[in-house]
Amino acid sequence: MLGGKRRSWKVGNFPKMSLSEARKKAAEMLSTIEAGEDPAEKEKPAPVTNQVTVEQLLRMFIQAEDARGRWSTRGRQTHAEKADGWIRNHMSSKLKATRVKDLTPAALADEFGGLMLSMRSTPEKCIGEIKRAIDWGMALGHIPPMANPADVKGALGHLLPTAKNRPKRTHMPYLPPETIPDFVAILSKKSGCAARTLLFAMLTASRISNCLQLRWEQVDLDKMLIRIPRDEMKVKGLSFDRVTPLSAQAAAILKGMPRFSTTGEGPDWVFRDFVRAKDPLSEATLRALIRRINSEQKEHDFFDPVEVDSAGRHRLPVPHGLARASFETWAKNPTAYGHELFDPDFIDACLDHFSPKYGGAYMRAYPLEDMRKILNAWADFCFSKVIDCES
Repeated sequence: MLGGKRRSWKVGNFPKMSLSEARKKAAEMLSTIEAGEDPAEKEKPAPVTNQVTVEQLLRMFIQAEDARGRWSTRGRQTHAEKADGWIRNHMSSKLKATRVKDLTPAALADEFGGLMLSMRSTPEKCIGEIKRAIDWGMALGHIPPMANPADVKGALGHLLPTAKNRPKRTHMPYLPPETIPDFVAILSKKSGCAARTLLFAMLTASRISNCLQLRWEQVDLDKMLIRIPRDEMKVKGLSFDRVTPLSAQAAAILKGMPRFSTTGEGPDWVFRDFVRAKDPLSEATLRALIRRINSEQKEHDFFDPVEVDSAGRHRLPVPHGLARASFETWAKNPTAYGHELFDPDFIDACLDHFSPKYGGAYMRAYPLEDMRKILNAWADFCFSKVIDCES
């Protein structure tokens, strides 16, 4: 209670903030409330003058919006951490030191126009963050009212490169299903957490972030399934959690994973970074494993047959492509890959491809056993050369 009214405040984001850190901050906030002060007001940055720079405004905006819980914490990096990377790596010292009131569309076009000819999304993310920060700054009175120079629907849009001159959008590189058994035969021989993580993601057709952040309390080996809270999934708005049935091969991976007590200091990750024990494994580790497998092979070249890089070379598959695109291509081509015709809705259920506005609006539960049938067949296909490889 504050001022006779019931109020609530956010302490922090899990798992970025540990339980002990949350308790410490909650105690500090309670002391502030008992003194008759508002913790949110106390944490607000002080008003600034017209001399505020682009970097200063961005930092204030990110800190304030992160504290009030504007962004989802799904994924290995929070929005605040990603934005910090954009500021450090993709904004020049000149732009960061420019006073916001002196910022012009022409200056932003000079800064990001060249990048937009070689990069697909990062320049847009930088411009978008600057626009949001300026809108926020004006709304809270940190900067004077002005026409937002970062609005691409205004003057800036006429100064940036046109879409036809930009790099084309590409798909996540994958492997054609006919090469998956050879890849899995090699992958299954690899020791280490990264190999098991990638193989588990493939067998469950999981989004990589959900696989990397899987926790032991989400695993039910008795019922042969994993259950992930809906707010951790990409698709929001459905009234039920994500449930994925486990094939025997996927369950065997979990049964073979070591478990360590976390003593309440952090999430009990399944696929743990055993160097930094508090963290889950990173996607970069999985990508490095794919590169290593490909460099070691003499009989097989594991490349996407369609996607090429800027030099015209075929691209290596990425974890997302292996776990999702390869599976969907296999599932929707029964004649080519020798399995029965699967219902498209059951395939979409395996991929969690639902929209609360359309196909998923009236769903209340997954067709679990129908999904299990598909994922069992997929696991058998993936492992079809493992015995041959070992004999």
